[in-house]
Amino acid sequence: MKNRNNRFYLSIVLFLIIVQLIGCAANQDDTNQIDNNQEAIDTQQKLKLDNPELKLLAYQLELQIRSTFKSAYQSWINLSRVTENNEGNFEQITSVLGANLSPFVSEEEIEKYIQKLTDINKGGEGEASFPTHEVVKSSKIESQKDNKVEVSFNTTRYYPATEWAGAAYNKDFNYVVTLVNEDHNWRVQEVNYK
Repeated sequence: MKNRNNRFYLSIVLFLIIVQLIGCAANQDDTNQIDNNQEAIDTQQKLKLDNPELKLLAYQLELQIRSTFKSAYQSWINLSRVTENNEGNFEQITSVLGANLSPFVSEEEIEKYIQKLTDINKGGEGEASFPTHEVVKSSKIESQKDNKVEVSFNTTRYYPATEWAGAAYNKDFNYVVTLVNEDHNWRVQEVNYK
């Protein structure tokens, strides 16, 4: 008789544990739904950047493009020192360049930078100069529609003295960065230098 009572109580305890687990699972689904709703709200907030944030984002992404291109260029310069200078290795460099830019740059803009590196490779140009730093003199939102923003920049870039470029110099640049929002992700659609 004692054995039956123990089994009965054990069955009740197991039943209560299962009920509790089912209740927790249902609450977890509610929690997941709340988390998903919060993520959707957060995403919408990310889309609604104010003007200073949009200008900063446009500048940061354009600067990241230049930095990534510089890295690919320096890989190309050292290609013959690291490996045999063959077409397959150059394709690897352009492939990595494209992969590094793809999360935040449009395909058309990526192709421009790959073509620029390809032209340097085919033209046998000497080394290029890259600025040591840049000073933004002004920035302005030129237009803003739905998921597209155009931001203009007026900057001065400072270049170091080099064997191939001569003395240090600075140069003014005016350019417009066009950002588009695709699938809740701001991307550089185009950079136009004036």
